[in-house]
Amino acid sequence: MSSLTDLQEAIKKNKSAFVSRAALRTQAKSCCKSWLNISTQLRGDGFLDDQTLNLIDEKLEKILELTDSNNRKVSYTKLLAPLPKEIQKLVLVPLIKKSKTAQNPLTAAILSKIYSSLNSDEERKYFEEAARAGASQCYKAATVMAWCAAIDRLRKVVEKLGLNNFNKMSKQLKARKAGHYKHFSKEFNIKQTNELQEVFDKDLITILSAMVNLDLNELKAVLHLFEVRNHCAHPSTYEMDELAYTNYLNEVLKLVLANTKFQ
Repeated sequence: MSSLTDLQEAIKKNKSAFVSRAALRTQAKSCCKSWLNISTQLRGDGFLDDQTLNLIDEKLEKILELTDSNNRKVSYTKLLAPLPKEIQKLVLVPLIKKSKTAQNPLTAAILSKIYSSLNSDEERKYFEEAARAGASQCYKAATVMAWCAAIDRLRKVVEKLGLNNFNKMSKQLKARKAGHYKHFSKEFNIKQTNELQEVFDKDLITILSAMVNLDLNELKAVLHLFEVRNHCAHPSTYEMDELAYTNYLNEVLKLVLANTKFQ
């Protein structure tokens, strides 16, 4: 914030109608890069919405573009004028208020491990939303978003192993008359990956477990995660507190994200 106000003052004192001095343009460039670095660090911590940061980033990026050549002083002042108040209102004040509901150290540690285990931007976005909900003590919502990341991973594994293999396994399980899968009664003929979205999570998990030869205890544990998700997603008296949510994250990490069979 202080570097922004310093830049505003330096631009104001510039007597020319154009910002052409190398030192002043360097100051502006340094100021913009510093903010963009801070903005990157603030993303995904559960405190601020990315869209809020994007609004400020866009203005700083435009200023950064101005520094590449001699541009009019008024172009700088127009972009700089609202920034200090906007950062205070949209970033600093919310950070101060929400710091009281920050993730506890254990949750933060588990989320850190989760981020290092993710395979795609989609998974990261789900967990970033879960982190924001958890930081606001909305643990049911956070649990649902964590499950979205988990089932997204499992669908990607099915795609990797092949839809034909998924279809064949569903047929094989339906034909079984004994063992754990004897009650499975569905058969699929999926042709496109987007059709996986229409397969119930429980069915997909069951078929995939056979495809990767998942231990039956692990299968039951993953299905339990799905059941907890259902409790949180539908109206009920089910309680989801901070400790239960933290444990849920840890189980998602252990059973799905860090499981070598789901890579």
